[in-house]
Amino acid sequence: MLIRISGGNSGIYEYLENGKKQGREFSRNEIDKRLILDGDLLLTRKIIDSI
Repeated sequence: MLIRISGGNSGIYEYLENGKKQGREFSRNEIDKRLILDGDLLLTRKIIDSI
């Protein structure tokens, strides 16, 4: 997954994990198929929380 964080950190981890974006009716899993190529979601969360 390639991500770009342009500001703020509220909800980013939840979006990456669950794919639910505020104001969107469907989740990412309902819209398309996601495949993690590389990375550690828990490490990503720690980095996001430290921003």
